[in-house]
Amino acid sequence: MPKNQIAPASASLTALAHDSRTLVQGHLSEVTVLGCLLEVQSSCADPEFQTGGRIQLNLLEELEGKAEAVVARVKSVKREAQNRWSYRLTWGQVPELAEPQQISVEDWLAKRRQKRQSS
Repeated sequence: MPKNQIAPASASLTALAHDSRTLVQGHLSEVTVLGCLLEVQSSCADPEFQTGGRIQLNLLEELEGKAEAVVARVKSVKREAQNRWSYRLTWGQVPELAEPQQISVEDWLAKRRQKRQSS
């Protein structure tokens, strides 16, 4: 893959995320070669996972009945709404189930700026 290419997922994946104490279900989005965004519905006042923590992701592709396990690190945590947390995750390689499609870094950055301006 050229240096100026990233690989976002074409659709979100269901994921079970867990560490030694906690298990949550969420959806992956913004999948790239560096990591992804894990969005979790939760009524907890505090995040389930802490920045810098290591978690295990079990990705589920429900239509074909496929699953894949991936280790990730929590890069950042953000409360999006009253009952929703977002975890920015990093990993060593893109999971096969993410089915990446290449776009240029410039296009990705433009979409990211546009998303930030709309929020």
